[in-house]
Amino acid sequence: MQSRTSQSGHEAQQPADSQRGTALILAVMVLLVVSVLALGLVGQSMMVAGLSGAERWMVKAFYAADSGLNVAQTRARIQELDGFNFSLSDRRSTTGDSVSPVNVEVDPLQPIGAPRMVIGSSANAGQGSDTTLIIQSYRTRSTAAHQLSNSERVVEVIFGLGPMPAAIPD
Repeated sequence: MQSRTSQSGHEAQQPADSQRGTALILAVMVLLVVSVLALGLVGQSMMVAGLSGAERWMVKAFYAADSGLNVAQTRARIQELDGFNFSLSDRRSTTGDSVSPVNVEVDPLQPIGAPRMVIGSSANAGQGSDTTLIIQSYRTRSTAAHQLSNSERVVEVIFGLGPMPAAIPD
């Protein structure tokens, strides 16, 4: 190694030619490690964003299937027991156009067992001359599907409807 004398009289040492690029190589390696970590974080955040988008459509499909069951219960009150289908549109795009609908299909309602008479059903409640009130149980299934995200949710339910008159007056 070469040496030189400083003003204080001590000798300062110059690095040899073989050590001159060490700091540059070390800096490049640290930069490479930091870059790999940054790319990993970006990749992970993109994956999480994709999963949350898919989860959004799964939740929408579930609530769409649930709304189908609510409509089926309402239709059962007027003795509409046939199956039906409908679509729910997502209007939260930037242009206000429908993005992609969630299609809902509800199976026909199936009565479960015989109607059960309500105890103390002689109150009539203004339902005509027949004072008998009953509760009828039904089973149905609602399926909601979103084509673009390939999300599908199926909800099955058994519900009781009543008390209602045993015979609906004409």
